[in-house]
Amino acid sequence: MILKVLPSLNAAAASEAARLGGKELRRFNLLSGRVVEMTVEALEALAKHPGVHSISIDAPIEAKAVSASHLRVTSGAAAAQQAYGAKGTGIGIAIIDSGIANIPDLNNVVKSVNFTGDGLGPGSDPFGHGTHVAGLAAGKGTTSNGRFRGIAPEASLIDLRVLNGEGAGYGSRQRLDEASA
Repeated sequence: MILKVLPSLNAAAASEAARLGGKELRRFNLLSGRVVEMTVEALEALAKHPGVHSISIDAPIEAKAVSASHLRVTSGAAAAQQAYGAKGTGIGIAIIDSGIANIPDLNNVVKSVNFTGDGLGPGSDPFGHGTHVAGLAAGKGTTSNGRFRGIAPEASLIDLRVLNGEGAGYGSRQRLDEASA
């Protein structure tokens, strides 16, 4: 188990874990915590100690190779495309974010409006988040040979840039009614 303790009570919590029969497997130097092995009963008792902030399972983790875009599977986009042929044709998706970069996967941007006042033109995303969101929504999968496509790859994208290079903006500059013209 991963035992996170309050820094001021670190020693007291460690003593209590040892008193309850816990075996310390690892101590973290930068964090107030340690990995301990102990019985469930001892763990329940230790959880009541005032120095214990939290206890979590030290579960094994493993990276998996991705054979297809997990977004398309988990969102149901792949099933909708197979069953109904739905790919976003004739649909416009407005991305109100930090912009959409000019990249091959996102060559379906039909309009760009920059509300930030920074002077950057269409095809710019100095923060990167808008491009990420646009890819999830309507990326074509061009650079991955179709492996990583958005939910609606044939949809048109409308880039409404309201966030600057730090990912911040002002509500008063979000004149979205102007963009619909």
